[in-house]
Amino acid sequence: MTPPDFILALFYAVDQEMRDVPKHPEAKLSPSEVVTLALLYAIKGGGTRAFYRWLTRDSLALFPHVPERTRLARLFQLSPTLFQEAGCLERSGGSSCLFHACTNLSRRRPSRNSPRSLAERHETNSQ
Repeated sequence: MTPPDFILALFYAVDQEMRDVPKHPEAKLSPSEVVTLALLYAIKGGGTRAFYRWLTRDSLALFPHVPERTRLARLFQLSPTLFQEAGCLERSGGSSCLFHACTNLSRRRPSRNSPRSLAERHETNSQ
């Protein structure tokens, strides 16, 4: 399965689960697009900057109205709320297990080169 095929299949599954969640009149992305992008971010890993570069380079045709990187990161913080509105977090089994991946977005592990992890490594090396 190619990456665009996977993204389309993921979007279809998310969109089927969230068909009752309304889109804000001023929003450029639908709630299912936001959740799909958040899931891709959780699956892909890394930082928001690297994810945004990958998204705009390889998948911009699939998400032509993607906002700027910092706005997208703020939308990712709202995606667990979108899951709850759609009732996706209450289900278990099948494809809806994917929805649980996004609840950990705010608790992502720091990257190897983040200041916090560098300080922790320095402390363990100096002891």
